Amino acid sequence: MLQYWSQLRDTDTYWTYAHDWDVVLDGAERRGPNAYSGTIRMFYESRNARGWGREFYDDLNWMVLTLVRAYDLSADATYLTKAREIFAEIIGGWDETCCGTNKGGIWWSTDKGSKVTASNAGPVIAAARLFERTNDSSYLAFAKKTYEFWAANMVDPATGHVYDNISSKGELNTAWSFTYNEGLMIGAAVALAHAEKDASRLTLAHEIASYMLDKETRPTPLGPIISDGPCGSKGGDDGELFKGIGIRYLAELYLADPSHTEYKEAIVRSATAAWTYARDPATNLISCDWAAPYNPDTDGVNSLASAAMTLAAAARVMGPGEPRPALVYEAEETNLHTVGIEAKYGGFTGWGYTAGWGSNGQSIDFLVDVPKAGAYDVELRYATGEDAIRRVSVNGATAIVSAPFDATGGYGTYGSTTLALTLPSGKSTITFGYDFKSGGKGFLNLDRAQLVAK
Repeated sequence: MLQYWSQLRDTDTYWTYAHDWDVVLDGAERRGPNAYSGTIRMFYESRNARGWGREFYDDLNWMVLTLVRAYDLSADATYLTKAREIFAEIIGGWDETCCGTNKGGIWWSTDKGSKVTASNAGPVIAAARLFERTNDSSYLAFAKKTYEFWAANMVDPATGHVYDNISSKGELNTAWSFTYNEGLMIGAAVALAHAEKDASRLTLAHEIASYMLDKETRPTPLGPIISDGPCGSKGGDDGELFKGIGIRYLAELYLADPSHTEYKEAIVRSATAAWTYARDPATNLISCDWAAPYNPDTDGVNSLASAAMTLAAAARVMGPGEPRPALVYEAEETNLHTVGIEAKYGGFTGWGYTAGWGSNGQSIDFLVDVPKAGAYDVELRYATGEDAIRRVSVNGATAIVSAPFDATGGYGTYGSTTLALTLPSGKSTITFGYDFKSGGKGFLNLDRAQLVAK
C-alpha cells in the first residue's frame, strides 16, 4: 500500500486490482474487524467510480470473489449485492453451442474466441460461495454444472494437469502449465466440497495438488518452492501473479484436509523464500523470482501482490493471527479522500500514517464499530509541525466544527489529543476533513485513533 496505492488509485486496472484488494482482505481476516475497515471501503469506492463492466468473464469473477470476501469481513450487504449483479453477467457467458465435441463452458471474453480455466473454475468458487450466503440453489446448480464440465474435459486424469484453454474450434491447449490453473481447480473442488458438505470432491483436488508439487516447483536451499519458471517467460506481468493465486487455493485445500502436511510445507517454504531471498530489506518490495536475489526490474505491484498472497497463505496454515486491540483504528487504514499514506518519519504505530493532508476538501473516514450507543473519547495520535484544524463529522453530520491539533514540534514528534463524540450502537463513519470555511489549516500526519467508552 505504501508503494503502490497512488498507482492503484490513479490507473484503471481491473483483475489485478481485485487481487490487490483481496490481499487487503487477507490482512483484515487475520487482524480482526477493526483492521482495514476503511481501506476495504476505499477500494470499493475507487472501483465504483470507474464502473464494474469488463469484457473478460474471468476478470469479472475475480471481482466477484473479492466482493464476497469484503461482505464476509464487513457484513456490509453493498458488497454482496454488487457481487450478485456482476455474477449475473458471468452466467450469461455459458454456451453449449461450442466447442467441437465439448459442448459447454463459459467463454473467456465476449468475443467468444476461447474458454479458459480462469473463466470456468473461478466461477465455480464464486457460485458455491454465493449459494452459501444467499441460499439460492441456482448458484449451486451452476457451480456443479460448470465444475463437472471442466473436470471432465480439461483435467488430465492421469496426471492432474489442468489444461489452460479450449478454442472456439474445439482445440485443447494442453501444453501450457500455470500454477493458477491448478490452484483455481483446487479451489473449485474445495468450494463445492464445502457447499455440498461432500468431502469426496477433494479427491480430484488432491490429484491436481500432486501435479502442482511435482511439476510446478523449482529448487532452493530451503527445498522446492511453487514456481511458474523464470520470471517473464510465461504470461509477462500477468504471470507474476499466478503462483500467489495457486498458493492461495492450495492453502484452502490444506485447511480442508490438514492431513496433507506436504502442502503446508510447500506453502511455508515458498513464503520464506520470497521474504528471505527476493525481498529488498530497505523497502520490503519483493521481486518476481523467489529463488533469486531481489531484482528491481521485477518488483512491480503484481510481484508484490503475489508474494503478499503467499505470505498470507503461509500465515493461515501456520495458525491464527493476533487480533488488533478492540476499538483501535490505524489512520493509514481509513478511507482516504485524496489523502496520502507514508512511513517516512519513525515513531508511528501500525505500518504508516496519513500524509500530504493540507488542502481544502481532503478528508479521511474511520469506519468504526462500537458495542453500545453513548459518549466516547476519541484519542488521536498525530504529528505536525504547525497548528492544524479539522472538521469532524459522524455519519455525515457535523460533530465538531473546528477540532484543534496543536503543533507537536515536527512531523517525527508525536502528540495526542482527545475529542468527545456521541456514537450510535454498531457501525459509524467518523470523518476528519480539511474545510477552509470551518477554519481548516495546517498539515497533519494522523497515526491512530482509539475509542474509549465514557
